Amino acid sequence: MDPGPSCLIAGSSNTTLQVGRSLGRAGIEVYYLCHGGPGDQVRKGAGPGNGNNGLEGIKDSIRALQVSRYTSGIHIHDGEESYPDTIWKVNEELGSPVIILTGDDFLLRHVKHWEELSGLGLKTTLPSRETLMDALDKLRLARAAQSSSVPVPGTRPLDQKHQNTPDQLKLPVIIKPRTSAGSFTRLGAKGFICRSPGEIADIARWAHSLSEPMIIQEYIPGPTKNLWKYNAIMDKKHRPVSEFCFQKIAQYPPGAGVACISRSAHRQDLVKTAREMLGQMGWVGAVNIEFKEDPGDGVLKLIEINPRPYLGIGQPAALGVNLPLALYELGTGTTTGSTHRSPHSSQPQYPDDHYYINPLLLASLLKIEVKRSPRETPGILRHLLHRNMDLDVWAFDDPEPFYIYAGKRAKAMVRRTRDMKTKKITGTHTRQLSAALTNIITGWNRR
Repeated sequence: MDPGPSCLIAGSSNTTLQVGRSLGRAGIEVYYLCHGGPGDQVRKGAGPGNGNNGLEGIKDSIRALQVSRYTSGIHIHDGEESYPDTIWKVNEELGSPVIILTGDDFLLRHVKHWEELSGLGLKTTLPSRETLMDALDKLRLARAAQSSSVPVPGTRPLDQKHQNTPDQLKLPVIIKPRTSAGSFTRLGAKGFICRSPGEIADIARWAHSLSEPMIIQEYIPGPTKNLWKYNAIMDKKHRPVSEFCFQKIAQYPPGAGVACISRSAHRQDLVKTAREMLGQMGWVGAVNIEFKEDPGDGVLKLIEINPRPYLGIGQPAALGVNLPLALYELGTGTTTGSTHRSPHSSQPQYPDDHYYINPLLLASLLKIEVKRSPRETPGILRHLLHRNMDLDVWAFDDPEPFYIYAGKRAKAMVRRTRDMKTKKITGTHTRQLSAALTNIITGWNRR
């Protein structure tokens, strides 16, 4: 049986790895396109078992992709040629693969070169350029949501010289980049919660020094478990062919971060709101939407839309909802009964109460929580006792990328220790890594 065309996945994050694994397990030949420098010469054939083949000096995130058993090859966009030229060359070399964009940086480049790329006949499944821009720019998204009667927290552009809370916005507020691309790299967080005009002024001055466009938005109070995610693949008629919902249990960084513990949970009002909004936007392809339930009125309010697969996409795949495969098949025009659903069905494709753990992010969260609120730590850890649990990054059929990520996390801990002018590495770092590995083993043994 012909497995179909190969897939080129643009990005180098953990999400990129999870998408590649999901497709590789389905028998699809997987290649990656990553950002790098002129010295990062990794090309087709530099897959597992072929030695380093140019691995020296490249980023750990690319190394993690390199050592995965499901990687057929990696290509580097080094900035010496234009993005359209790189896409065209790799597209020709791989024989017109299905292209999946997993990073906002690649999405922004795609939007920038939209007209040039549109003439290349690429197998991409994306919404229109205007719809992508609405999703990538959080200020545009808030305005689009308001015009569609979707509840959204009050949102304004951040005036870099602003000294007070903008009119009609209530404290506390959260200040975050207008686009997600590079927010962790440049700012070290997804956003900053401010509870006074003085804090707003401090963040505004700092953002101005970085030349980073920011927005200021009312921060919805309430625990992390009030955050809900809707993830789907939408067909060309703007209907879901595959979808998955989950509830955040814990996130890192606290307050505004990425889920390190989540729980599968179908919520009908979430599905209804998301489907209606995406239909109005004319959405096509991958999407993940975050809502937060306002404890004041119980209403789900829109936080953000990401036009790409999300971190933790291995969770639905473990439950039989292979979103990357659905996106790939949408790009090839094929369907399988195991991946697709009736777009009018209200029945979930997956069971509730299946937990997903990112052990590396969880270790970072626990380091903070033990100092900040030690009484809350046991409540976080008890979620590791669930029998229905899968682990992010780690996979018994593909373990090597985890070691790269674990080493990267350990190096970050060492750097932080040095920043505190401590000459010796504390035992805490070793214990955190050991605890993560222990959780992996014990979690697997419970199954």
